[in-house]
Parts: sequence; structure tokens; C-alpha cells
Amino acid sequence: MTLGNNIKNLVILIPNEGHHAAGEDNEARFLDQHFVPENAVVNTGTTVQWFNGDAGHERTIDVKDTDGSTSIFSTGEIVDSQASNPFTFSNSGVFNYKAEGDPGVTMTGSVTVGNIQPPVAPTSSSTSNSSSGSIDTVGILMVPTQDIDDYINQITSAGITVDNTYDFKDLRGGQEGTGDTQTMKLEIKTFVL
Repeated sequence: MTLGNNIKNLVILIPNEGHHAAGEDNEARFLDQHFVPENAVVNTGTTVQWFNGDAGHERTIDVKDTDGSTSIFSTGEIVDSQASNPFTFSNSGVFNYKAEGDPGVTMTGSVTVGNIQPPVAPTSSSTSNSSSGSIDTVGILMVPTQDIDDYINQITSAGITVDNTYDFKDLRGGQEGTGDTQTMKLEIKTFVL
């Protein structure tokens, strides 16, 4: 995911069941990555938070410096349905991060930081909720489709615009209480200047 230079905040999702390895026995993975986005390209000064959507699992993200030798940020333990403390990437370079999943599974990702890209323009659906149409924050959540209205109400009550939603079939046949269809929501927070 490459963000325009007007995006100041990025929320990276640790998806539910992201702690399993792709192709694991008796598991049909609907995502073959551990973070969403797994690799992000952002402008210098962008603030990142990790949101733990992996129900019933705690995660700690460890961000390394550009040569990979030193930890420059650790989230501490993030319980499910919580976001980490924010971290602002003030220097250019490629910063790798990781979190341990189930035994033997290491989730990895990267944030490439530089002076990049023109601004991102909001879609017509997000501009209808804001007089200026300025985009501030980008993030993705996945939720059970059967509860989509409740989630959208909570999110919009917090001043966040839901820009797009995409339904997909849970290849494992659904989990108890969630059904077999999930929804991925691209959320873009807008603010009025």
C-alpha cells in the first residue's frame, strides 16, 4: 500500500487468524499475509498504529532500525480489539517489524519511509461526509458481515468515514457466531479544516 503525502496516520491490521501459517494443515487461509497492509510506503512524518484484530490473541510488534540491528519501537502487548501506542516515522528508510504468532510462526512486515507521492484524493462517498474532503487517516478492518451495520454506526459516530466495503467468502466455512461471509472495510478518516 502506497499512501499519498497528505496521509498523516496509518492503522495496520493484525487480522483474525493472522497468526497461522499459510497452507497450514486443515486450514484454508483467506489471507496469505499476516498484516494488512503487509508492506506500506509512507511519507516522512507518518504516524503508524497496529490494531490487533486477532481475537483471543495478544501481540507485541517490534520495529527495527534500517539496518535491522536495533529495536527502535516496541508496542508492548496489544490485546485483541485494541490499538498500539502510535509511532511516528521521522527518518527515511525501510523499517522491518515482526510479531510472534503461534509457535514457529513469525509475522513480518515493513514500512518504507520517504518523501513520496502526490496527495490521495477522497472518493465521492467520503467527500459527502465532510465539507473539505481532506483525508487524514487510512486503515482497514475486517468484521463479520452480519454485524456490519453495528460496526459502521460505531465507526461513523467516532467521526470516521467508511469509504468502501468489500464482502468475501470465508473459505473455512465461517466461525461460530460470525457466519461464512466477512466484510473488509477501507476506512478513511476525514476532518473539516
